[in-house]
Amino acid sequence: MIVGSVAEIWRYPVKSMGGERVARSAITTRGVHADRMWAVRDVELDTFTTARRWPVLLQCSARFVEDPAGRSAEPGDVLEVIVTFPDGDEVSSSDPAIHNRLSEQIGKPARLESLPALSEKRRYRTPQANKADIRRQFAIPDGDPLPDFSMFPVRKLAELARYATPVGALYDAYPILLITRASLRALAERSPGSQFDVRRFRPNVLLPRRR
Repeated sequence: MIVGSVAEIWRYPVKSMGGERVARSAITTRGVHADRMWAVRDVELDTFTTARRWPVLLQCSARFVEDPAGRSAEPGDVLEVIVTFPDGDEVSSSDPAIHNRLSEQIGKPARLESLPALSEKRRYRTPQANKADIRRQFAIPDGDPLPDFSMFPVRKLAELARYATPVGALYDAYPILLITRASLRALAERSPGSQFDVRRFRPNVLLPRRR
């Protein structure tokens, strides 16, 4: 039975960087197969970071050296990626120079790290964010209300207060991000003159407009 159609499928080899559009993909409990197998570590804070903290990451993109379809893509399975920097320079995850290149791009000490094994919970840990951190990451002026996280289960909030991402994955909270063309159109209608490129939202699945 056909219940709908999909316009685009995306996977992101490195968290917070541009990714790859793919024709098909398996879906597992971790989402799109081989999605977010790498992330950038903030060396000073000793935690995985995101484009909310370092927006310059959005100017980079990544692709797998080989098709990961035949790999387990489970925590601890290291799949080589190529990172493309804004100036067109390409560096492999297997090249030790990748860490210095990232640090130069960001302006702070950084490392590219693969999805840790489940036994390495400490690598997922993060300092607890305070209100000032949240305002800075979401660019919320003083006096404006903070985001409403009440829709998240208490258990999920407790997990994300302790870990940068759910243990065993490198997505922010849930394994699949789905967006519709109708949502992009609605955003454009509310902000004339702005451009809402689907790649900025880094969804895994883009649904077409209803006919």
